[in-house]
Amino acid sequence: METLQYCPLCGAGEGLLPFLKCSDHLLGTGQYSMVECSACGLVFTNPRPNEENLPSYYQSEEYLSHSEKRNSMSQQLYFRVQSMMLKRKYKLISRLSVEGRSLIDIGCGAGAFGKYMQNIGYQVVGVEPQASAREKARQKGIQVFENQEQILKPGHPSFDFITLWHVLEHQPRFMESLEQFHRMLHDNGRLIIAVPQFKSFDADHYKEFWAAYDLPRHLTHFSHATLEKAARQKGFRLVKKAGMPFDAFYVSLLSEQYKGHSLASLRGVLVGLWSNVMAVLKLKPWSSQIFVFRKG
Repeated sequence: METLQYCPLCGAGEGLLPFLKCSDHLLGTGQYSMVECSACGLVFTNPRPNEENLPSYYQSEEYLSHSEKRNSMSQQLYFRVQSMMLKRKYKLISRLSVEGRSLIDIGCGAGAFGKYMQNIGYQVVGVEPQASAREKARQKGIQVFENQEQILKPGHPSFDFITLWHVLEHQPRFMESLEQFHRMLHDNGRLIIAVPQFKSFDADHYKEFWAAYDLPRHLTHFSHATLEKAARQKGFRLVKKAGMPFDAFYVSLLSEQYKGHSLASLRGVLVGLWSNVMAVLKLKPWSSQIFVFRKG
């Protein structure tokens, strides 16, 4: 484990205040703490696994973005939601005023999104640090690198789109990553980032049982303000945002299971529905939100 002595966004070394403690509900590796920077509002896991040990927290068939198991109800729900979201993600990308079709999917997992976009006619490259997931993506015919540094070599290609679907919160050096993404994009390129929103209704409702905290794999917990500030510092400007309404239901269902409630499915649906209502009324953020940034 490592303990950060400063805020990774603003660099403040004082005013890192206790935020919340959560257990690793997925793998049962223990309890972890989050802190909030009083200077900029960034919330991050601290202490956290160091980069050498971080991959061990993903070694499970229960980590569904790396797996293709469809045994339990939650697993089946995950892949049904994934299937619906693939088309939704494509529609979002196709409506952006970008002529090119080159795309790099950071944290591509087993390659579902990359394969979908490749079938439509996009030139897709993936990045996936987890070996077994990387191999699954390669078996789908996608060129996949272990890390983004392998692409940033002299004469490296530029891309029209860079996508991170629930990935930036996993990256230990997210500010460095944003800088790399700026170098990897064409001048009119778009950076598309989806992250959980800990200020959503379902996060407030479930608190330490909220499944989207996913400690210790989620290292940084972004709000709209902190993500936009980070991106702006690295040369991006926000041009669009969109909610991910299905996530509220899936996350709420998992959270109910973590709490061990009876009638977990019904409770999860009701909380997810109300979370989406609050988001539509703009009283709370969506459970997960997509942010589209333009290089400039």
